[in-house]
Amino acid sequence: AGPWRLAPTTPDTTLPDNRWTIATRLRLHLPVCPPGKRCAHKRQNVSTCDDELDVHGMHATMCLAGGAATRRHGNLARTLGAAVAAMLSVPVQYEQTAPKGPGEEPRSDVVWPDGPGRMTHADVSVVSPWASQAMRANLSARNDGAAARLGESKKLRDYKGTVKPWVLETLGRPGESALRVMRSAARHLPRDERGPELSKWWAQIGTTLADTNADAVITATT
Repeated sequence: AGPWRLAPTTPDTTLPDNRWTIATRLRLHLPVCPPGKRCAHKRQNVSTCDDELDVHGMHATMCLAGGAATRRHGNLARTLGAAVAAMLSVPVQYEQTAPKGPGEEPRSDVVWPDGPGRMTHADVSVVSPWASQAMRANLSARNDGAAARLGESKKLRDYKGTVKPWVLETLGRPGESALRVMRSAARHLPRDERGPELSKWWAQIGTTLADTNADAVITATT
């Protein structure tokens, strides 16, 4: 999910210079936040997060105050929806009630028809490979994609298997379920079009993630 690092070929894979710089430094694990800086993300009640920022942007990119995480989530859901709509030629809905259990009405992020009488519900999330659960088990260091797998497992438990998890790690690695969702959406395309179409949409997804991660760093430090 990193074609934004290459020379852009379409407007959808272009980043402003300052955001490209931040996104690249995040990917290379280089400092993006000044030492000793406090998080400037503001909550809805106008109070400031004020947690100390680590220089590598781990807190900034995952902080739930200030709306940056919400904007990232919404932008990724819309990009996923656009990809599904384009590849399957179907209408897509957002924020719909998902099947779960009696008396429970959770909401899924993206919903589309997938065959006669069938609807696919997908739930979008971004997880950090530096999250405490993955770090405590030393999983991120030993297993690529460990954080995404943990995120998928949680979604499957939460939704009792009725919603497909669509999980990305902070720097772009997709979980296996996200890969399957995209491949399934491309399955009706002519065989020679599937690879290029998937590459195009993963490029747009990667650009969306990089742009919104950079936005989170900018708003946390200014």
